Amino acid sequence: MSAALPHVLWTCVRTSGTVARIVLAESGLPHETRFVDLREREHRTEAFLAVNPKGQVPALTLPDGSVLTEGPAIHVYVGRMMPGSRLVPEDAAGMAHALEWLSWCAWTLGSAVQPAFLPGRFVGAAEAQAAVRDAARVRMAKAMAFADRSLAGRATLLGTEAPTAPDYYLTILTIFAARCGVEVAGLADLQRHRAMVAARPKVATIIAEEGLDR
Repeated sequence: MSAALPHVLWTCVRTSGTVARIVLAESGLPHETRFVDLREREHRTEAFLAVNPKGQVPALTLPDGSVLTEGPAIHVYVGRMMPGSRLVPEDAAGMAHALEWLSWCAWTLGSAVQPAFLPGRFVGAAEAQAAVRDAARVRMAKAMAFADRSLAGRATLLGTEAPTAPDYYLTILTIFAARCGVEVAGLADLQRHRAMVAARPKVATIIAEEGLDR
């Protein structure tokens, strides 16, 4: 029997946990991935709530037995654990800018994903659901346009040659936006950025495994 790996990622396919999978894969940090089926409400089971009382993914069990939750925190932790991956900058200002973009991805853009896909979780009537979905799509479209403008003249969000954690987050959210009907084809810089990040072998593998390439 092989020894347990020190880090365990708890995630679900096609969620913000996808970003955590990619960040961990790109970092090279040894870890185990355990999938939680949200549709089967496994995130509400006693077993998972013992891991993360918030009942959310992603969550990362650390070697000391503690659990780290919230995507931006996990991404920064992984980047700091594996500095050679350059997932987050080492200087204070660079780190702050990385956290700025991670927070923006999680809140300004990421928080619109669930209402766009599952408006029934917020309102009951069909007409109200349509309004919630449309409002979420408008919010996502504005965010996509902002990201496109921010990428003008630079390869990545932080101006680095290689992608950092915020770039992986943005790429997955761009895929989610397109899948829920937000038009991104006219955003040339965002499309270029997505193509560059998604072409990385480890990223492409996870995108395919989670069915995000179709």
